Amino acid sequence: RLWELYTGIEAPAIPVLAEMELTGMKLDPVLLHDFTQQYETKMQSVLAELQSLGLSGTPSKDSDLRQFLFDELGLPVLVRTEKTLRSSVALDVLRRLLLLRDTLPAKSVRVLELLIEWSETEKAHNTFLSPYDSQGIDTIYSTISQTSTITGRLSSSPNIQNIPARGWRAEIRRMFVAPEGYELCDADLAQIEPRVLAHLSQDSRMLDDFRSGRDSYQSLGLDMGFLIEQLGKHSDLRTTIKIIYLADAYGTSPLKMQEIGIRLVNYMSLSEARSIQTGIRQVRPEFIAWRREIIERARRDGEVRDMFGRRRFVGGLHSIDPATRQATEREVSNFPEQSGAGGIIKGAMPAVHKLFKQVGGIGLIDQVHDELLGPVRKMTASDKEEFKRELIKRMTQVKLSVPLEVEVGYGSNWQEEKGG
Repeated sequence: RLWELYTGIEAPAIPVLAEMELTGMKLDPVLLHDFTQQYETKMQSVLAELQSLGLSGTPSKDSDLRQFLFDELGLPVLVRTEKTLRSSVALDVLRRLLLLRDTLPAKSVRVLELLIEWSETEKAHNTFLSPYDSQGIDTIYSTISQTSTITGRLSSSPNIQNIPARGWRAEIRRMFVAPEGYELCDADLAQIEPRVLAHLSQDSRMLDDFRSGRDSYQSLGLDMGFLIEQLGKHSDLRTTIKIIYLADAYGTSPLKMQEIGIRLVNYMSLSEARSIQTGIRQVRPEFIAWRREIIERARRDGEVRDMFGRRRFVGGLHSIDPATRQATEREVSNFPEQSGAGGIIKGAMPAVHKLFKQVGGIGLIDQVHDELLGPVRKMTASDKEEFKRELIKRMTQVKLSVPLEVEVGYGSNWQEEKGG
């Protein structure tokens, strides 16, 4: 099956990816400059508040952060660097420290919030804004790799997928624009990973949800009705359930779920994360049984496969170290759906790329998560309907136990086409 994977998915994608690299994503130079200044102003504001709270030096310097966080504020050391054994101040460690907010002084909590804000803002500024604004560049050209991830999903540098889809930083999506006379078209395989999970696990409730056209996350929330009141304080209940649903599907611990919840929605306690995880397992027992089965199969065979035959060798399931065993179980759990979903999208790219050109477009310019993005000539409403029908046909060639759905959006920029 590996030869079929290569000839059916990987090889046909090569010329498409090459064209995507050469075409790049066009930038609006005025918006690029405006966003660069906004981010610099934001960073100056965050720095000033951090310094008013006692930080001497810069938050970009690890030695300054270590002294401030652990010596002056007395925060606990959670992780040490592998080579130097110094206390780590990496972004994920700062987020883990923030999970202790209920036990920390208000000043320490505010410092951690600001440091996380600084880190995320600085990364976007240094990756997508300042280098291009300072050189007057109006197009971002990414280097794309189809062999860098174990699941076969595409990776790129700079990685456009790192631009947030929500929050104030998502605004910089507006600077990615269509060329004159074109508009950007975004084709999104909706809820593709849960659909692959439903197909693989054959969980009857999940299958029924997708076959009936119900939103799987909202349906899960209704099934977990005893939690709805508890979660009512969160700004987006569906997002909260989606986070925990996918995190649990990937074998994530409640502590990690809590960290993800804090990043994407309002504050979530560890007890809430555990409650949601327990609720999911109570109302989706067939899915949980399937996950246990693939872990046991991987323990026996030493590998796990996706629906296209892609293999991942796993050796940590027999480790005497519990942390290694648990990490490997998570890898086994998330491989089939992540790799399967990636294969569906990558397999559709050549046909979609050709369709974009057939309607006078430039072709695909990027793949972001489960979305295919490219400029097309402006069309009438009736032409768009015909184009959408053909686009859906080409993106749903793989037949699952549940229907695949494609959401199509248009806009003059990347943010607009997604309804932003």
